[in-house]
Amino acid sequence: MAIVIDLAVDTSALTAILLGETEAADLLAVLAAAARIGLCAPNRTELLLVIQSRLGDVGVERAKRLLVMQRIETIPLDETLADAAALGFRRFGRAGIRPGSTLATASLTP
Repeated sequence: MAIVIDLAVDTSALTAILLGETEAADLLAVLAAAARIGLCAPNRTELLLVIQSRLGDVGVERAKRLLVMQRIETIPLDETLADAAALGFRRFGRAGIRPGSTLATASLTP
């Protein structure tokens, strides 16, 4: 059975929040307004690696707390989700699309 969410969040949005970038407050407002938020497992790994490189172990712990506080569910990457991400990448082209963003978008697929 598919996991149904109404917002797929990606690494760049969460990184912006954790680094206190100018759009952080707006991004937090979007997260607060969502009923059910999902983060694909590979995007969670990417987030933790990026934050580790920028903020160290303390940053990783902050990232994990953010995920809990914002009720962001980690969605497992299975064959169906991987295929949906690949289809999205093919369908919408390569310009400006990163594979991580495609996984986040594919997470919305019921």
